[in-house]
Amino acid sequence: MIKFLLIADALCGITSWRVPSLTELLTIAYNGRSNPAADLQRFPNAKSQSYWTSDGVSGVPDNAWTVNFFSGIGNSKTKASTFQVRLVAGNHQASQFEASRFVDNADGTLTDLVTGLMWKRCPEGLSGPDCSQGAASNKVWGVAMKTARDSTYAGHDDWRLPNLKEMQTLVDVASDNPAQDESVFPNPNLVLNFWTSSLTKKQSPVTQSWRINFQYGLSEVKVRTQS
Repeated sequence: MIKFLLIADALCGITSWRVPSLTELLTIAYNGRSNPAADLQRFPNAKSQSYWTSDGVSGVPDNAWTVNFFSGIGNSKTKASTFQVRLVAGNHQASQFEASRFVDNADGTLTDLVTGLMWKRCPEGLSGPDCSQGAASNKVWGVAMKTARDSTYAGHDDWRLPNLKEMQTLVDVASDNPAQDESVFPNPNLVLNFWTSSLTKKQSPVTQSWRINFQYGLSEVKVRTQS
């Protein structure tokens, strides 16, 4: 973890200011725009630069996570670098991945007690107690969206692709390759790339969407016709 020396003065009467986790800082990224990827009414003078998080990068001890607010994505940067800092106060329960958050529904699904979201435990195409049966299904974005809408898995008909911030809550920054807790989400076939429903900055026509690469948990912009 990065160590920061913070001013002891109580800004706005609050003395619990700290550097945010990766998940916390990504919650204020505005992925529908860029340069900066921020809501300028709520965060005036936001810089199109990288901001530090408090999370180190698993497997890369000299690096820590930043969020690049030009495009609103997480990046691995050397701890010797100099970047912006935006502080946060309070406890956000989904700021770190904890296996205890998830309840196994015994039907191939898990419920996150913090976010209230239900997840399919195995990637599409895979099944079994350790998700080792079958073959992972790689789909272009449009087909992935339709597959989710049409699914009735485990008797539910409200499946959808998660948005970028929802998917980010599954990243375990303490792990890498995959950046997931495999006791919760088994990944014996090392499925790394997962589409989200989130669009990139507004374009005409829109040709790109966000996905997360779970090798380290990086957010990526990809052309929708790429599987």
